[in-house]
Amino acid sequence: GMFFLQTTAHDELAYYLETVGLKHIPGNVIAGDKLCLSADVPLNFQKRLAIIDFWKISGDHFKKTAEKWLARFYYNRQAILPALEKSYGKKMAWTWFQRWRFYLINLIEQFGLNRGQSWITCQYLYKKK
Repeated sequence: GMFFLQTTAHDELAYYLETVGLKHIPGNVIAGDKLCLSADVPLNFQKRLAIIDFWKISGDHFKKTAEKWLARFYYNRQAILPALEKSYGKKMAWTWFQRWRFYLINLIEQFGLNRGQSWITCQYLYKKK
């Protein structure tokens, strides 16, 4: 069989992201503390799997996706707010609405940086050695 990996990455830099003091930001709730990959990190793991092919896709594509998500988020706010109330309580629903809004805006800005060339989507196709 083969293994296909798709991930977002920085084109050049890998780093560890700590969420200290930022536990209530949607991206951190989803992912938590993690290693943020650079595009070349998965190329170093070929002991049991060999890379057949590797693609770097401009962050501009993910930016456009996040822009659509934000537009749908605004459009569906009447349905989203009751769901947030159910999840976080009536007092915190608006706060979480804003947190999710800022998270989507952050994705748009992050993946649009440097015309989509800094933060990218990477795809790796591996086969068993």
